[in-house]
Amino acid sequence: LCHFLLLFFFLFFLLFLLLCLFVFFFFLMIRRPPRSTLFPYTTLFRSHSKIINCESDVVQTSASGLAMPHGILLQTTIDGLVTVTGASQGSSGKSVSWSPDGAYLATAGNPESGEQLQLFLFDRAAGSITKLDGKAQGSGSATDNSVSWSPDGYYLAMAGNTEGVDAEIQIFMFDRAAGTLARTDGKSQGTACYGVSWSPDSAYLATAGESESGDEIQIFSFDRSVGTLTKTDSKSQGTQGRAVSWSPDGAYLATAGEAESGNEVQVFSFNRATGTLTKTGGVALPGDANSVSWSPDGTYLAMGNADVFLDDIQIFSFDRATGALIKTDSAQQGNSCNAVAWSPDGAYLLAAGSAASLGDSIQVFSFDRATGTLSKTDGVFRTLGTLGVGWLSEGAYFAAVGSSAGGDPIEIFSFDRETGILTKVAGAPHGLGARFISGSPDGAYLATGGEPAPTNANNEIQIFHMLNFPSNNVIKNNVVYGASGNRSEEHTSELQSH
Repeated sequence: LCHFLLLFFFLFFLLFLLLCLFVFFFFLMIRRPPRSTLFPYTTLFRSHSKIINCESDVVQTSASGLAMPHGILLQTTIDGLVTVTGASQGSSGKSVSWSPDGAYLATAGNPESGEQLQLFLFDRAAGSITKLDGKAQGSGSATDNSVSWSPDGYYLAMAGNTEGVDAEIQIFMFDRAAGTLARTDGKSQGTACYGVSWSPDSAYLATAGESESGDEIQIFSFDRSVGTLTKTDSKSQGTQGRAVSWSPDGAYLATAGEAESGNEVQVFSFNRATGTLTKTGGVALPGDANSVSWSPDGTYLAMGNADVFLDDIQIFSFDRATGALIKTDSAQQGNSCNAVAWSPDGAYLLAAGSAASLGDSIQVFSFDRATGTLSKTDGVFRTLGTLGVGWLSEGAYFAAVGSSAGGDPIEIFSFDRETGILTKVAGAPHGLGARFISGSPDGAYLATGGEPAPTNANNEIQIFHMLNFPSNNVIKNNVVYGASGNRSEEHTSELQSH
């Protein structure tokens, strides 16, 4: 009996070992990628692009045996601005807006040959723009303050000051086949319209401006089939509404401007079925509000206001259950904060305006979502302040525009998240100054609007190429599988393009 039991356990152990070996080799086979093609690298991405801490079984193997993962591009670098082309916009370009697909550029400002709105086709291969059409906002000295594409790219909303027509808000349908704009509707804002904002689903349009009748903020439903607006509600914002901002889900609208019942910033819940607004909260700021911006998750609001002595950057948490705004932090920008911008992941906040007490007209703050507090990581001084800022390349860079006094009116800065340090990587001229920036959807081009130089009155609109793809690619700390199926870890290589 003992011999029988020993034999039984021996056979059981042997079968167990065979099963373990089978599982082991099966695992190796499913993890091994197809054999890579031998490819002697002569040309790589001409970029500082980084592929870091990733695992890939999609590789190509060089003649020297280097296994290199491809198809994973985590970050590209911006190393200079190259002027591609430009266009005239009267004596001032006040707004530029790329179509959602980046194939067209709409510009607005002072009249150019009687047209405050212009539409251009952008040829990436040739690096040129071709004017397709233009429209007037009114007569005489009428100007456009803002232009915005609908999210589907088929309509343009234009906001401005008018003469001869009572339609500070106008809608144009874009015929791609013919390359033409056709006015489909126009509505009054009162004296002037400063901002228009499409709801995330393109079904509504919110506007802000000046009005003689107490409706500085207006809501219109939009009939996409015919391109017409129907007013559904309006609210007061002191005597001037300067900005409107939809929450990411379109359920709330934040407004900014002069004080309304002591509130320079207001938040309204939005009833999509009826198109009406209900005020849920408001805050009093030390001065008039210039800008308001929702965090990407819709739980915080950043605000910029004008004040010489008190903090002009404000952070409020938003309680959806009660609709209340609760102040969590503030910081000083200087005499005025002109713009605030959240990084795409909501982890940082950019603020721009006049020079702060420490001399920084641009500041970057890390944001603690748990406490709603700001911690300054770095700042940059710009003579005569900064008018606008915008994040680029998923928050790795940002662009800033302002006066040409004392430096480049257009500047690009890199932002190192590990150290929180800003480094200027590029700059470009723009006449007497730039006031508006817009990055193309693919992140490769930058359009700017501003004031022309006295010696060149035809450069109010400019387009720059931002990605020049220099050498020194870095691939490090990756797990890759080459032609042999072997695993290679902690690999770092510097690759020079030719």
